[in-house]
Amino acid sequence: MMWSGAHALARLEEYAFDYVFYPYMLYSGGETLLRLVWAEGASADAGYWTGFGVLSLLSLVLNLLYIRLYDWSGRDWFAFEYLRNISVPQRITAVPLLAPTARVVTFAYLSIWHSPLFATLWMRSRERQFSMSRRDWMLFGTAVLVANLGWTAAVTAAVTIIRVTLDSLSV
Repeated sequence: MMWSGAHALARLEEYAFDYVFYPYMLYSGGETLLRLVWAEGASADAGYWTGFGVLSLLSLVLNLLYIRLYDWSGRDWFAFEYLRNISVPQRITAVPLLAPTARVVTFAYLSIWHSPLFATLWMRSRERQFSMSRRDWMLFGTAVLVANLGWTAAVTAAVTIIRVTLDSLSV
C-alpha cells in the first residue's frame, strides 16, 4: 500500500509539473515573468528561455528536497531499494553491450518520463542504502539536466505539431 500511495502522489506532482506548469511557463509564464520584472519589451523567445530556466531551477530544488526527505526517512517509498536487490538473470548480462545500453535507456526514460528523483534512486550506488555518494550526486545533476532538456523538447515538439496541424486546417 505504501508503494502505490507514494507512486500515486509522485505521478500527481509529475503530471501537474509536466502537463500544466511546463507548457505554461515555456509559452506564456516566462514572458509574463519577464514583463513583470522588466516591464515591456520581453520577447516570446526570451520568455521561453526564462521559463526553461525557472522550470529547471524548480526541478532541481524539488528533486533535491525529495531525495533528502527520502534518505532522511530511511523508507523505501517507491520500491527501488527492493527492486535493485533482486538479482538480474544471467542471460541479460551475458550480452556485453546490452547491460550498459539498458542502463542508459532506463536512466533517460526515468529522467524524462518520470522524474530525476526516480532516475537517481534507481541508478545510485548500492553500497549504502539511503545515502548519496559523489557519483550519485553527479547522476542526480545529469538526471535533472536530461529531464529538463528532454521534457522541453517533448513539449516544444507537441506545441509545434499542434500549431502546424491547426494552421493547415485553417487554410
